Amino acid sequence: MGIGILRILYIRHYDHETSSKTVFDAYNNLFSKSAQEKLKILSTIQSKHREPESNYVYDSSYNVFVFRVKLADSIELEKIINIKNENSVISLKAVYRALPSPDNFEIDKKEGKTDSVAKLNYRFEGSPIRTIAKNDSVICQYLKFKNMSVSYNDDNTTYDIIAKVNDSRDIPISVEFIKRGGFLYIMLLTQLTTNNEFQADLLYKITN
Repeated sequence: MGIGILRILYIRHYDHETSSKTVFDAYNNLFSKSAQEKLKILSTIQSKHREPESNYVYDSSYNVFVFRVKLADSIELEKIINIKNENSVISLKAVYRALPSPDNFEIDKKEGKTDSVAKLNYRFEGSPIRTIAKNDSVICQYLKFKNMSVSYNDDNTTYDIIAKVNDSRDIPISVEFIKRGGFLYIMLLTQLTTNNEFQADLLYKITN
């Protein structure tokens, strides 16, 4: 049996996951009261060694993915986020599982334990980032991307979250980092369909 298969079997046993429609107050409370009325939970994935990962539909038109990691220290948000415009490819050193996503792109997350975070490495290939908001607790950005990834601390290649577009087009996405209560929340907003115009500041509006 190959090392890769053994790794998969070990992680699946060690970090068993369950999927449900559980709503976490800490995640729901990231949204404004008016936005919560238009939210529908699609799924929440829970495991022993990772924080929950939730996938919502907002206003029947948008997907919102919510992740969080525990912060190692009380660090300024701007010093935590490290951004580069460069290509990301799934690492063969890790085991990934696909998350439910729209037809136009796919998103995978690494299985296994996530350590406390002192630095978040955010990589994307696509259009230049447009900053919607930036302060001590929130950084919200808009871009059109081909692929993007998130990794932590000094590990720049074993991505914790990686997403890529399924065809040659760049697609719009809003990304928001929220520092709250010892955690760093990562939120991704994408369209369910391309029928509606994408509002670059929508994610910021519904979380503030």
